[in-house]
Amino acid sequence: MRMGMHQGGSALILVIGVVAALAMLATTLVMVTVNVQGGTAADRTKTKSFNVAEAGLDAAIYTLGTAWPGDAASPSLGVDTAAFRIDFSTSEYPQPANGEFLIVDVYDNLSPLDTSVHWDSNADQMMWIESQAGVGNESSRIRTQVQMQTIGITTLAPGVAVYSGGDGLTSGSGDITSPLDAATGLPTGAVYIKGAFDENGSGDLSTINLYVGADGDEIPPLEMFMPDAVVQSLITASQVAQPTATPANTHSGQWHPDEGTYTNPIVVNGDLHITGSGDYVFGSVYVTGDVDISCSGDISFGALYVGGDLDFSGSSDLAWGPVYVDGDIDMSGSRNLNTTLIVGNGDIKITGSGEFAGDGVGANATPTTIISVGVGTVVDWAGSGNLYGLLCNMGGNITHNGSGDVHGSEISAGERWWATGSGNIVYDGNVINSLQRVAATSARIVPDTWQEIRPLSSPSPSP
Repeated sequence: MRMGMHQGGSALILVIGVVAALAMLATTLVMVTVNVQGGTAADRTKTKSFNVAEAGLDAAIYTLGTAWPGDAASPSLGVDTAAFRIDFSTSEYPQPANGEFLIVDVYDNLSPLDTSVHWDSNADQMMWIESQAGVGNESSRIRTQVQMQTIGITTLAPGVAVYSGGDGLTSGSGDITSPLDAATGLPTGAVYIKGAFDENGSGDLSTINLYVGADGDEIPPLEMFMPDAVVQSLITASQVAQPTATPANTHSGQWHPDEGTYTNPIVVNGDLHITGSGDYVFGSVYVTGDVDISCSGDISFGALYVGGDLDFSGSSDLAWGPVYVDGDIDMSGSRNLNTTLIVGNGDIKITGSGEFAGDGVGANATPTTIISVGVGTVVDWAGSGNLYGLLCNMGGNITHNGSGDVHGSEISAGERWWATGSGNIVYDGNVINSLQRVAATSARIVPDTWQEIRPLSSPSPSP
């Protein structure tokens, strides 16, 4: 009997010990869970602050590409940090406990660093961009060095009015002309036809040199004028529109924007349609689908990427930065288009009475470069206005059947170039000289300079 009571007391003590151990384990588990949850929440907030900082950096890179600070009088970096705050909901991205939601700064790459110099004082076309974001109790700060790129088609030889990688045909009434050299009285421009040339039209070719491969003339290879490296640089320069944007500036399906000014980069995962009569000012716009513009108001793009087709008509004026279109391009209406570079991967058709660019002399607009890089494509000039610049097809043919004039050059790598309309091709040395100097400008990240650095404790907006 005493043995049983002794064993019962031992069991009770064992049960009490097990319960105490379980209680301690439960307390520890609660503490670990709370700590893990707190750490996870902090990690999420830290990631959000990093995403905001990176969005600010992307916007600044684009801005520098369009307005490089070349002297002390240059305007300050045009990144609208107040607009960035609006683009991020306060519930998901709470205001920082200290400092600003986003601070973006640009300063020269001096040694030692001097963050008070906000322009390219050493004229080496390189600057630092720094972006810091604060979300809740977390902050992130990143920076990278950015280099200005000015792309000129230096290989575009003076004197080339027309180049065809195959046969040539003129059956319309348009002239192909060039100025005469003051000293010799000889033409300053030339037509190069690698194959046969069928001259059936009534146009005047008396002030242009004509070289035909089928007639025994030596025709230089196309690569001499438009080498692959130059074409690739133009493609790269046309693709500067940012593929990322803030949540409020990311749209899906068909986006029909309201008229107004859009400061920050925009991404449309779908199609962009602009109709009506309003005025629109966009910065960087990246569209995965089609872009259809039939608006009579003025439209400005800092940069435009189109994953599908681009179709625009109407009567408004267009001021565009670099444009890349992966599909076909159809330009019509009476629009005046001022843009330095359009690169397409499909067919390009230009109709209507709009004026395109200028000769780049004095205050005149810079000439345009319109080029198709797709295989088997057609570039069709059927406009009745004037185009100043270069029409080029690196994978197909060019048709010149409009009544308007092209001032500059037409280069076709395809089997045929033909002119069947009444429009003229006017070789213009000023246009070629301008294209040799500047065909496109952009900014790019200098490799191996991207850094994540320690956030400032309480940053203030830069002057």
